[in-house]
Amino acid sequence: MKPLLACLAIPFLTSSLFGQEAAGEKAYLLASANPPRPVGLTLKGTKSNAMKDFKMSIKVLGKERKSTMNRSDNEEVKREYLAQNKIRVSFLKNRSFKKDTMSGPPEGEETIGVEEGKTIIFEKKEGTWTGKLEKGKIDPSNQAAFDEEVNERIERLNKSVEGSLEMFGAKPRKIGEQWEVDPKNLPWMNNIKIKGGKMTVKFVKVKKFNGEDCAVLKADFDLNGEMLEDNMEGFPVKLEGSVRSIRSMKYFMDYKSTGTMTMALKGEMTPQPGMVASILMEGEMELDSKKIFIEQKES
Repeated sequence: MKPLLACLAIPFLTSSLFGQEAAGEKAYLLASANPPRPVGLTLKGTKSNAMKDFKMSIKVLGKERKSTMNRSDNEEVKREYLAQNKIRVSFLKNRSFKKDTMSGPPEGEETIGVEEGKTIIFEKKEGTWTGKLEKGKIDPSNQAAFDEEVNERIERLNKSVEGSLEMFGAKPRKIGEQWEVDPKNLPWMNNIKIKGGKMTVKFVKVKKFNGEDCAVLKADFDLNGEMLEDNMEGFPVKLEGSVRSIRSMKYFMDYKSTGTMTMALKGEMTPQPGMVASILMEGEMELDSKKIFIEQKES
């Protein structure tokens, strides 16, 4: 399944917090070039992205049609950390639901993603992650879509360490510290090419989550970019909002992320030769992701 903003992942490790004292304040490491994995443990993750009452306008041959769209993408996975460089990922749920007032059934329609019911082994060999189907059958008609989804996840894994270092830095941060981030490689914007704008991150506090001391971070952004999806490739898009994350300072991964953002895009496409359709979409999105150790409970 490739959601509109295959979004969002919203992807935002010290054995002793790697804390250091500076001017009487403790500093904490938020990213590492060699993050440890929770080997022998299992994480259950959920992720949802919801577009609520998006306003759409399509103008063709001088006639304009307006509608409202609601869409949600939901994923539930189990990650078993078999070794430092080997993860078994079971896709328990991978679905999207869409309802709009312009077309389709009044009750809306649900789409089951090609990954649902499948298990994939992700393994890092010679510095690069790979993915291989371990369990589940792929219909030949879905093979290309399945391969595309797996390759996108491999790409995110390969960029995850670099992305974390770019966002949080390689040096310890203090509570209350705020810094600007170059948003061009945001992991949860994989279907949008960021062209410009501003993003700031603030280290709000430390709190317990998954039995650990974790960093609470708040990111605010106002960005300009363009869509990369085939049917909307090149469409200008504007994004504005904030995301709050609870980040492990032991494994350098985000355990929980929630946020809202407004999105506006416009552009033209050619549904058939000689016909140009002008499209405008704008509305609000809600993002929510969470990872909990199955053997542990949230504090």
